Amino acid sequence: AGLPSAAGCNTPPLGGFSMLRVGPAVARASRAAARRVALRARSMSSKAPVAATSPPAPVVDAVPQELLSRFRVVKREFLKEHAAWAVLLEHAATGAQLVSIEAPSAGGGDEKVFGIAFPTEPSDSTGVAHILEHSVLCGSERYPCKEPFAELLRSSQQTFLNAMTYPDRTVYPVASLNEQDFRNLVGVYLDAVFRPRLSPWTLMQEGWRLEPSEEDKSRFKLSGVVYSEMKGVYSSADSLHAMACGQALFPGQSYGVSSGGDPAAIPSLSYADFVGFHRRNYQPSKARLFFWGDDDVAERLRVVDEYLTLGNIHDEEAHANGAGDPLPSGWKDPQSLTSWWPPGGARTGEATAYSPASPSDVVDEASAAAAAAAAPW
Repeated sequence: AGLPSAAGCNTPPLGGFSMLRVGPAVARASRAAARRVALRARSMSSKAPVAATSPPAPVVDAVPQELLSRFRVVKREFLKEHAAWAVLLEHAATGAQLVSIEAPSAGGGDEKVFGIAFPTEPSDSTGVAHILEHSVLCGSERYPCKEPFAELLRSSQQTFLNAMTYPDRTVYPVASLNEQDFRNLVGVYLDAVFRPRLSPWTLMQEGWRLEPSEEDKSRFKLSGVVYSEMKGVYSSADSLHAMACGQALFPGQSYGVSSGGDPAAIPSLSYADFVGFHRRNYQPSKARLFFWGDDDVAERLRVVDEYLTLGNIHDEEAHANGAGDPLPSGWKDPQSLTSWWPPGGARTGEATAYSPASPSDVVDEASAAAAAAAAPW
């Protein structure tokens, strides 16, 4: 029922509520008392001991010892922001390194991610690393179809499927929400990078070849997937100038050549150099692998160990492609560079480049400051 009748108080009907009407002085006193109670409560709560919650043990600890013994646990760390364990392992037989992140479903682990990377520093601009990135996904020993990559795009439940060539490495990442589909993707990619077919026809398809011209069948023209792709890149004035800056900053270094491939140099890539680059660089000892998600950790280690210990991929050769070459020592005086490209309209531009301490440290602060100073706002 309502509040009892009193001076300054109305009794509402059954089931209602009442508003107590009081004077201003009483209201101020009530608010002050409420503030004191709230402050005291906060003070007491800040002094109360907080129960420490220990994260659960990493799942990798529960992997059968027979399987886990094939790896050495280098480091483990609990990532609080993801509520996930990150474990760095080294394959005992080959030295390959694996980062295994055990992410719970609630923290985004329902999307399972895998990636494998190799150091692929080129010594020339034939685009061998780029062509090889395309070629390993054109059929392997276990999956000998013409284009497994295209088949996966059509039939898999993948959420990400790609491969990327950088100036010093090549990366093959995949992702899926379905665990069985994810295992299939991992198996296809591992078989592709370690056991690709790499026939001469693959080089001709993905790299370069001669074929009759459409206009005149008696004449031949150069073609190929990567060759055509890089012709488009080299038709951009900005790309040409950026590559000219790289050559000037890193003379004689792998960062000073075109990892994607120069159309003028791509046709000089031989089949022997093509397969030799794979044999030297796609070695288990040079592999860096990554897992993320709530998938079976034991299955991760099992499939990785299976491919790393295949006997036919241990043909180690010295890495003669500039890996570990020191960066230029730098110049004492300013240098200038003039690069040329075909005219494509009235355009004027200026760029400033620096020789960094690290290839990832290229920051054009001076040009940014000059542009900001010249801005009318």
